Amino acid sequence: MARPQLLLPMTMQKTPDWRLHFDAFLASRLCAPFVWGVNDCAIFAADAVLAMTGQDPAPAGLRGHRTARQATRSLRRHGELQGIATAALGEPVLTAEPAEGDVVLVRTGKRQALAIANGQGGAFGPAATGLAVAPLGGPVLCWRVC
Repeated sequence: MARPQLLLPMTMQKTPDWRLHFDAFLASRLCAPFVWGVNDCAIFAADAVLAMTGQDPAPAGLRGHRTARQATRSLRRHGELQGIATAALGEPVLTAEPAEGDVVLVRTGKRQALAIANGQGGAFGPAATGLAVAPLGGPVLCWRVC
C-alpha cells in the first residue's frame, strides 16, 4: 500500500536582489486600494513574497475571488489565514521583532489580516486608499522569509 504524500511548505528564500524587487512591489501598491482577490491581505502578502523570492506561495484557487463572501469561502477551504501562511511558509514563530519582509498575522479591528513586516515595529498592508503601515504593538505570529 502506497504511503500518502505529505505536502511540505515551499522553501522561501529571498533572491540576492530581493530589496530591489520588494521596493518596486511596495511602490506599485502605494496608491492601489484594497480590492478583494486583487489587493486584499492574503494576495498582498503572497505578491510580496513572490517579489522577494520569485516563488508564488498562494495555493491554487486562492486568487480569483471578487467579493468578501467569496473570500470567506476561499479562506475556509484553505485553512483560514493562518493555515494558508503555514502551508506555504512553514510553522510560524511568536515574536515581537519580525524581520523586514516576514509575513505577519495582525489584528485589524475585529478581524485578522496578513501583512509584511517593515523591520521597524510595523507592517505594510493594503487599505482603502492604498498602502498602509500600522504598528505591530506586541508579539505577532510570524512566518520567516529568509
